[in-house]
Amino acid sequence: DNKSKIVFLEQSMKYLLCRMYLASQMMELGSDSRFTSIILFRRYVGQFQKVIHHNCQQKEQNQKGRKRAHDNDTQPSVQEMKQIKCHLGRIAAACLFLGCKAEEEPRRIRDVINLSSILDFEDAGGHST
Repeated sequence: DNKSKIVFLEQSMKYLLCRMYLASQMMELGSDSRFTSIILFRRYVGQFQKVIHHNCQQKEQNQKGRKRAHDNDTQPSVQEMKQIKCHLGRIAAACLFLGCKAEEEPRRIRDVINLSSILDFEDAGGHST
């Protein structure tokens, strides 16, 4: 079901946005760098959602002509959810780094990675599905 992936993405995105905001406070970033990072992440997630939606639609169209063995073939698997959470966490850290660079308030990549690890960016949502 496409809706379950979208809901999952929205929950993960909200979690990561809060973590990004917290990380920017811990790094003592100015508001320009903070919000540039958040906007970069939000734009990426918007495009990512479009790609996932398109892939789900193609999967459903491919299965319409065939007799389904299982009704939940389009349901996202637990493995897919874990991969998406990990992926979005890394993207959030990258956006934080790029937001600092764009606003001429650079931070070392090692500091951003360490902070994203401490704040558990790669386990977006902190719960398993």
